[in-house]
Amino acid sequence: MNASCGSTIRSPFRMAFEAGARSYMASLNAWNSVPMAMNPVLDSVVAKEWNVDGIVSTDAEAIAYAVSRHKYFPGSKEVIAASIKLGVNQFLDNYAEPVRDALETDLISESDIDHALRGKFRIVIRLGLLDPPSHAGEVDSTQPEPWISPIDKDVALQIAREGIVLLKNTKGTLPLDRHAIKSIAVYGDHAGKVFEGFCSGEPPYTVTPVEGLQNKLGPNAKISVDHGSFGFGDRFAAARDSDVAIVFVGNDPTCNRAFYFAHFDSDDSWCETPSDGVENSDRRSLELSEEDLIKQVYAANPRTIVVLLADFPYTINWTEDHIPAILTMSQNAQEIGNAIADVLFGDYNPAGHTVVT
Repeated sequence: MNASCGSTIRSPFRMAFEAGARSYMASLNAWNSVPMAMNPVLDSVVAKEWNVDGIVSTDAEAIAYAVSRHKYFPGSKEVIAASIKLGVNQFLDNYAEPVRDALETDLISESDIDHALRGKFRIVIRLGLLDPPSHAGEVDSTQPEPWISPIDKDVALQIAREGIVLLKNTKGTLPLDRHAIKSIAVYGDHAGKVFEGFCSGEPPYTVTPVEGLQNKLGPNAKISVDHGSFGFGDRFAAARDSDVAIVFVGNDPTCNRAFYFAHFDSDDSWCETPSDGVENSDRRSLELSEEDLIKQVYAANPRTIVVLLADFPYTINWTEDHIPAILTMSQNAQEIGNAIADVLFGDYNPAGHTVVT
């Protein structure tokens, strides 16, 4: 966020807050050499211009990075003091000792802390987290959780639908005719999974692509799912024998998460697949490693559809030249399966703008 740049550049952030967001995390980078977790823009623009008065959080390692990487402050207590005075009220680091040091050296006062904490309590109160229990602490177990109501499921489905982009459609491949399709061969690791984002919360439920196809067609069509075993029989016989083959491919957004947390400050790439990448791990290739699978499925059945579930671009030159229909969308959508099925069978018209660049 830039305090002096034009309103057009700032508008995506402003629009999010106008839509109701009242909490945000400052990024790890610096702007004009000032780390974002203690940048005056948090107060001059976000708080005063956009009237955001809720939770302001730092990212993990923001305190250390301001000292070791940005070299903006001599120590942690100076980082903490500057952040709190700008309204930061949530730290994803061990902040207790630096806060005590800042208080003891008069870099901040208790009134500075009180002022920052008001934003945190505003959100807590608005969410009802401090409300007294209505029945002496008893919970009505007969009521469904509010985030899995029919209305919430419809919203999740619509968001997933709007994230699907049609990259290619030739030879009248799409939409599929649910009355004519009697068999589908499904390939790819992404067919039976719903990948979560690297920092996402756990969804209340998920619908995989295979489940979405089953929901759409019911018992009227045979869906054969490949599990990648070369040990027995012909892996691509199902593709040859089916009306259409669909290959679900893409990246793993978590990308060896266990290694990440064990080697957070490592400069080495730790994603096992060269074309995968995530925070602190650059991609070493733009090539889709699963394109060989696409070629084999296509050789078995030219009526092959590719669904690319990816958080960044790939060079899919062969796929673009040969596959008659290609869809793409980002991941981390709990209704991903139903949304894809809706597009494949023409119940929802896909967009023409990618959600990631």
